[in-house]
Amino acid sequence: MPRIPLQTRASASAGTSMMLSLIYLALLLPSFVLSLGIEDAPKTAALDGLIIDRDVAGRSAEVLYEPQFVSFERTLIARQAENIKVLGNNSPQRFSMDPASIAFFAFSVDGLTPRAAPFEPDLESASSVGQSPNPLIEDLFKRQTERTVFISANVCRHPERNTDDQPPALHLIVSSDPDDQFPNSTKATTQNVIFFEGSAMQSISISSGTVYFSIEAPPVPDDFKGEWNLEVAVSDDGWYHSYVEESGEGNGMLWAADVDGGSALLMTKNLTESRVEASVLMTTPGLPFTLFVDASQSRSLDGVRRSFCGLQNYAGIASTKNDKPTEQMLMSMTTRGLGNFPKQQFWFGGLNSSTKYTGILVKSKTSVLAKRQNTGANTGVIQVFPEFQFQTTEGDNCRVITDLEFCNEVEYAVPTNSNKFSNTSALAKAYDDFAKTMYANFEKAMQQVPCEAPVTARYSLARTCDDCKVAYKNWLCTVAIPRCEDLSSTNANALIRNAQQEFPNGTKLDESFVNNLRETEGPGVLFSRHSWIDEVIAPGPYKEILPCDDLCYQIVQSCPASMGFKCPVPEDDNFKFSYAQRSEGTCNFPISATFVSGGKTVVASGMVLIAALTASCFNYF
Repeated sequence: MPRIPLQTRASASAGTSMMLSLIYLALLLPSFVLSLGIEDAPKTAALDGLIIDRDVAGRSAEVLYEPQFVSFERTLIARQAENIKVLGNNSPQRFSMDPASIAFFAFSVDGLTPRAAPFEPDLESASSVGQSPNPLIEDLFKRQTERTVFISANVCRHPERNTDDQPPALHLIVSSDPDDQFPNSTKATTQNVIFFEGSAMQSISISSGTVYFSIEAPPVPDDFKGEWNLEVAVSDDGWYHSYVEESGEGNGMLWAADVDGGSALLMTKNLTESRVEASVLMTTPGLPFTLFVDASQSRSLDGVRRSFCGLQNYAGIASTKNDKPTEQMLMSMTTRGLGNFPKQQFWFGGLNSSTKYTGILVKSKTSVLAKRQNTGANTGVIQVFPEFQFQTTEGDNCRVITDLEFCNEVEYAVPTNSNKFSNTSALAKAYDDFAKTMYANFEKAMQQVPCEAPVTARYSLARTCDDCKVAYKNWLCTVAIPRCEDLSSTNANALIRNAQQEFPNGTKLDESFVNNLRETEGPGVLFSRHSWIDEVIAPGPYKEILPCDDLCYQIVQSCPASMGFKCPVPEDDNFKFSYAQRSEGTCNFPISATFVSGGKTVVASGMVLIAALTASCFNYF
């Protein structure tokens, strides 16, 4: 092969280098760049220049757009970038959107507090000895560095029309492509969640970078007016908004202590069964729950039944509106009831008689935030619970009372007369004062008992004077303050009382009906347990739920025999007018009563019911 002269090879190399240099300089000239149209510009991600400026707490402070081509910083791409709402961790944001529109959001995990240091594979050591990295170890490292981002949104308001129809549902769209900063429902690389009852939730795992998502509002018919108002939040440690699915057993968090023709007393179950946590709950300011109520036949709550902010705006009776307490409902913490553990109770009026209502309980922000910070549980800052149904009674001469000073375990409907007691507080005080007067007589008798004597000189080795006082108070408050039900009640343990008296509206039961009652049930149906009720309250005819017989037996077991307490037994003719047995259905007892019999503890359930008397103080009838 002929040799190529060295000079010829060097000349060719120099010529090639000069040509490449000229091409490179030409590409850098501004005139060349400016001569290109937008369509001819190099392809790039729509928001390569999105900068998220964060404060020390990790919250988004502002969004700046840094375009790749400075001359086009006001193009459509730049304007789209400015419309992205950047969210901080656990920092909800409210916004409005019109029908047929879309809102874009971004959340970066890079500024968040790092997780515990994960296992890191030693890739350099593996390469130095000629080994390939283990794919299983690499996958483990990837999963360890991933964090789950929880996205949730609630509808606070929605477009409305004159009918009860709801607008079409919104869509929550999460991009699974880290380069897709403007996801919409037409793209295959998105997760599409349809809002249900004003709520949408979706999670996604990411190791670093930014999660992009959007909310799409569909077009609506012309007769709809208004816009959507929403609250959206992102968190890396659990749902900010969540819905608690009902368990298979159907055990909700809420139950009705009692209802009457115009009001209701609802109560949560035990919030804890730890004495330490109970002390914290009872002394910490603020209340953990809020409650929303509306008539079951109403459709006002349609479309927001799982949205906290939506319930505040659309519920007929709300304990909270605009995130502030209202005067529609009285709320408090109490230890009444099973185990004397903390519960929250709600009393509210303004209800219609013989009407079904729906109650929706919501665990509110502050208490749950504290719990999450202490335990790290992914429980949600706002939790909406399943609906609870209850129905008001037909008549108006039974009214729910609560928060009595002396008979502090009494929480149920009692006989009333709206002409004499226009408010519940006055009615409750009248009954409480009556019971206190009766208890004062008992205390005088107890002063004759040597309660401080040595154990061997006391009336009982098993019971004390304190046991006697508790048993007597439980019995007295139950029998002196009878639990009232409407005459239409079908409860087999509810006995008609005061049948011969006029109703507060001046009407009376038919005389033939009253005479038949006297013949079949006895004279006890003509009067209340105590003449004080007929004379001072004058409620007219009502039904009394009979008290549990073990209330009386507990006095006999706990108090000195010298006090002469006696109780009827089921075989007595007058037993059915005085007490009922727990084994035969519903009977009334103090909400916190616990009885010990034959070594077995019988704990009061959530059902609180009504009164009875013994021969020692009252008549059997």
